[in-house]
Amino acid sequence: MTSCTFQYSLKVWLTSVVIAPLLFIIFTYGPQVDYCRNLQQVLSSGLFYYVFFACLELAFSLLTWLVFLLVIQLVTMCIYKPIIRRLLICIAGISLTIGNFMIVLSPRELLNFGDGPATIVLFNCLCIGGGVWYYKMEPTVAVL
Repeated sequence: MTSCTFQYSLKVWLTSVVIAPLLFIIFTYGPQVDYCRNLQQVLSSGLFYYVFFACLELAFSLLTWLVFLLVIQLVTMCIYKPIIRRLLICIAGISLTIGNFMIVLSPRELLNFGDGPATIVLFNCLCIGGGVWYYKMEPTVAVL
């Protein structure tokens, strides 16, 4: 079961690390792209921002992923109904994501959608929540 929860948590976390920055860049910078500019210049600057945000997220959320893994292991040991498991894991993942951002952001920044950090928080929460429901986790639980 530990291997299953490890792989499951890793998939959900890495999905957020990989997809949330991409969504953020498309949402934030996509409408600002001047379509007359050189395509190579647009792609290279977009790639730079993507790598920057993905690396930042990877480093910033590593500890949160470890806590998320622990939560998943606890939930799978205590809760036997799959739908309740996923619901609790989803709520925990989103809460941990918001909590992680609250370490460095004020509540005002967390609620300021648009170009600000609240948008990346939203995309991370969507990716974590979506990943929890998308990926399959069927640990074998021994019932005594």
